[in-house]
Amino acid sequence: MRAIPKAVGCLLALLLLTACAAASQSTKQIQIGTFVFHGTADPNCGQFCNAGYEVIIDASALTGDALSFGDITVAIGTISQSSGAETAPIDLVFVGGPSPFVLPDCAKVPCRSIDLQLTSTTGKPFSLTLLDGSTFTTYAVNTITLKALPGQHVVKPGQSVPIILLRDAAGK
Repeated sequence: MRAIPKAVGCLLALLLLTACAAASQSTKQIQIGTFVFHGTADPNCGQFCNAGYEVIIDASALTGDALSFGDITVAIGTISQSSGAETAPIDLVFVGGPSPFVLPDCAKVPCRSIDLQLTSTTGKPFSLTLLDGSTFTTYAVNTITLKALPGQHVVKPGQSVPIILLRDAAGK
């Protein structure tokens, strides 16, 4: 077996590091959690079976930075409810149903889509340092939509969608 000259080995290592850095800079999105619609269409469950819109965020596998939002909002049509400021890890449930709840119960009232909106603490794009050392800048507002499955007309209890932050290449 032939030994690789030191200069060639260093060059290969440098090329590999450059390729890794370029790959991490080309990351277009990161998944930070899951948005889940809980509920039941059972008419016999009474007042204790209201819909739940759960926001689960934990970015610890991606970054050591504290991931904070100035506001987290769930919107169904023209009706919305906000949580205010939140810091990950987050396990937040918005409840839908008759008064005193704000949001409709999509298990009993057909909903075509449910929106989740994450707003930065400053109202401007923000950056995270990923565990590989690269910087990921995302938009000031990220919207995730839970839509009816193909062939369906309404969102069904048990559906979920990943919470994705998209890269803002402009970073402005």
